[in-house]
Amino acid sequence: MEQKQILIDRKILHYYRSRNSENSGVLVFLHGWMQDGTSFRDIFTILEKNSIPYVSLDFPGFWKSGLYSENMNISDYTRITEHFIEKLWLIKPILVWHSFWGRICVSLGSYYTNISQIVLIWAAWVQRWISSYKKAVIKSWKMLLSIPWLAKVEALIKNKVSSADLKSAWKLETVFRNVIAEDLQDKMKQVKYPTLMIWGKDDDQTPVSDAQIIHSHIQNSQLHILEWTHFVHQEQAEKVSKLILDFIAA
Repeated sequence: MEQKQILIDRKILHYYRSRNSENSGVLVFLHGWMQDGTSFRDIFTILEKNSIPYVSLDFPGFWKSGLYSENMNISDYTRITEHFIEKLWLIKPILVWHSFWGRICVSLGSYYTNISQIVLIWAAWVQRWISSYKKAVIKSWKMLLSIPWLAKVEALIKNKVSSADLKSAWKLETVFRNVIAEDLQDKMKQVKYPTLMIWGKDDDQTPVSDAQIIHSHIQNSQLHILEWTHFVHQEQAEKVSKLILDFIAA
């Protein structure tokens, strides 16, 4: 695995590439939240043994790639991913997404034509539905917490109810909120590429119910629900690699 840099929109991004560099049939790996381009390294070892080319990007704001703006959203990350593929002159790559950034896959896959196949590993695409009543309660609660002396109470409550991903966001908190706020279910129906979905039966971060919604929207998709954890690509690299290799060879 070689480490590289590329200039996109006047920013330097860091990425990894197989030593057998090619332009066609390349697997493009995109990591999850608070991960980086090396999170698939065990899979990379297997791919190199099979002489299959790959690239893996550190997304802006993660590991060695700088953040473009603290207010980035899905459209920004989608544009950067598209430019990344184009600047490397990749022809019909296979996109492999894990967890949080699966949202970019549906955004990109809904209009971009330079894709051959998609692999989703515990991908987050579905926005949680919030009732009008709950929205009203949240709005009222925010107004109450705007009182200065309740600021400490707000901090305590946020720490209790925030997800693990949000707690780890730090300077990326606005990015995190921007991304999860977008509902992409209509765009799912526009994704026409052959899609492999690898899911965990008891995953509480991207539950099976999400997978079933995605599977129902993408006509040319196959869903595998397995007894694995959210980071299966690290813990079961050989099994995941076999699923991917069988899929792209079909």
